[in-house]
Amino acid sequence: MSLKPHGVLYFGSAPRLSETLIHQLASSEHITEVVVDLGALGRVDYTGAVALKTFVDECEEAGLACELTNVPPHATGTLSRFWGDDLAKVVHPD
Repeated sequence: MSLKPHGVLYFGSAPRLSETLIHQLASSEHITEVVVDLGALGRVDYTGAVALKTFVDECEEAGLACELTNVPPHATGTLSRFWGDDLAKVVHPD
């Protein structure tokens, strides 16, 4: 499954993104991999980084491979501050 959130991922939109991602997973059968394309995100704050990490962790706990692609340079700093070394495990070159 491929997902492409767009806009700003911040404290106001993070809950909606989480709900949308979970809904997409629940409505799709036979998923083995989830790719989240972040190329259309304008900004990511700490709450957005937490929401993405939680989603990826839940995917992995469910036995799904999960990767982030097209991570914008401006989001890398925020994500790496929260994710630490775990970010390199899920970010794949485009």
